[in-house]
Amino acid sequence: MRRANGGIAITSFVRRLLTSPPDETAVAQLRAALTALFRAHPPGAREAATEALAHPDVRVRADAAHALGRLAEKPAVTVLEHTLADGDVRVRAAAARAIGRLGGTRQTDALLPLLYSDHPEELMSALESFGKGIYGVPIARATSLLQSADGETGTTPLHLAVLDALGRRGDEEAVELLDAQIKRGGAIRLRAIRALGEAQATGPLVRLDAGMFRADHLAAAEWVSALAKADTDASRARLDDLLAQAARPAPFRTDQHGFAALVDAAGRARAPSFETRLREFLGSENDLARAAAAEYLAERPNIVMIDPLLGALDAGDKKGSGDAEQAALKALEKVGKSFGEGSFARTRVIERVRPYLNDPRILVRRQAAVCVYGLTGERHAEAFLGAAVTRKPEDYARIAASLADTKNVRVETDRGAFVLEVPLGVAPLTADRFLELVRTHFYDATIIHRVEPNFVMQGGDPQGTGWGGSGVLIRDETSRLPFEAGTLGLATAGSDTGDSQFFITHLATPHLDGAYTAFGRVVEGDAVMRAIVPGTRVKRITIVGENEFEENAREK
Repeated sequence: MRRANGGIAITSFVRRLLTSPPDETAVAQLRAALTALFRAHPPGAREAATEALAHPDVRVRADAAHALGRLAEKPAVTVLEHTLADGDVRVRAAAARAIGRLGGTRQTDALLPLLYSDHPEELMSALESFGKGIYGVPIARATSLLQSADGETGTTPLHLAVLDALGRRGDEEAVELLDAQIKRGGAIRLRAIRALGEAQATGPLVRLDAGMFRADHLAAAEWVSALAKADTDASRARLDDLLAQAARPAPFRTDQHGFAALVDAAGRARAPSFETRLREFLGSENDLARAAAAEYLAERPNIVMIDPLLGALDAGDKKGSGDAEQAALKALEKVGKSFGEGSFARTRVIERVRPYLNDPRILVRRQAAVCVYGLTGERHAEAFLGAAVTRKPEDYARIAASLADTKNVRVETDRGAFVLEVPLGVAPLTADRFLELVRTHFYDATIIHRVEPNFVMQGGDPQGTGWGGSGVLIRDETSRLPFEAGTLGLATAGSDTGDSQFFITHLATPHLDGAYTAFGRVVEGDAVMRAIVPGTRVKRITIVGENEFEENAREK
């Protein structure tokens, strides 16, 4: 009851602010209230957000459209379609993205002006709002946009957005156009494969030759994931062929990331021979392959796999990410519950799991605590405490003394350079760790492994898969810096799990406020940052003014 009353209070607060003079204080409060509105989802939330679409401040109107998309109520589509005629591009773009979140529109004529916009954000947002089949993106316009991708360096997130829209359309014409993009290679091929999976286009996916991927683990992983998503007998049979040890192509034999992606995809698709190979996968030296196999058993517990699961739990070196151990612990809890209380098998599982309550990796010990609680009812709250403190008192003194400072960080990529401003007082511990990694050249020669058009780009993983890091986790920080366009944030996999991976937003993303630590922003080279696609190589990241001697030496 208290929660409901609190939600109603938010709705009332929004309506009161809508009648207040639109000064900066009221606008800031109203924007924060709109974010609270879609998070709390109280009665009347949609109506209050709809009223905010008439506010004189464009930021409020854009946030109101964003809130309507996040509230996920279908009736909002009609009012959002009217908002596509708003006088400000930011509001029109936010309305189009919200329509996309709600499943797309059937009033495709209303989107056509946006689809021919010269403003990239508005154009990509229009692409997001098209749905399936005849209500999907027009083939002629998609073809025209894809023709503007001039080689790998001419490919931008806009072209990725076109491919995503074709995948959602998913009919024969869209599939034919997507299939034609595969031969172009690079980021276009990578995204076209994903889109074919979204369209469940089994034929083109099954016909692909694994040899084309060679050492490109991003494309190899995307391909097998798309085969799993296609979810047909033919796609499952193709995954089965790839699993065969004797015939396994190089990307899935010699590349550990490719092999792990194959195991994960075959498990999700339930490839015919997958279960007969489970013992092999659980005993693999590849941590991520063990994790994928254990995740499969967490969803489908099998008591005969108790020993292989215990083996997978203990196979890691205790210094890795802990993904395999977490997955094994999830599965062992499910399997352990299959045996009666006090049984030998259940007791054995509990005894083998207990040491992991003190594991130095926070996510592993949390999962161990969940497992022990599920099997015994015992609570181990200490396992949920934050990441281990790795700094010394003098480190905190140094950080405290620099709170008023700001560092500029130059990110050089094979597409150009951009500069990040990192104010040390906004999120001091996060900024300090990021700068420490920069100073030790941790980020040099890495890739940007993830780009979601009109949303974020993400890098900082030395493996280039999205699963790697430095191995040192830091605690979360509350930051007052909002996620606007060009904001630098720390990627996490749960509370207190920040490491080396960072992301930069393409536009305002209020749903990230408070959920992730924001600790900087792009101040130069915004166009370069927005042009980055998956696979873009980071040549080096340096702190402006600190590494000038070294930078000059490299240039010579």
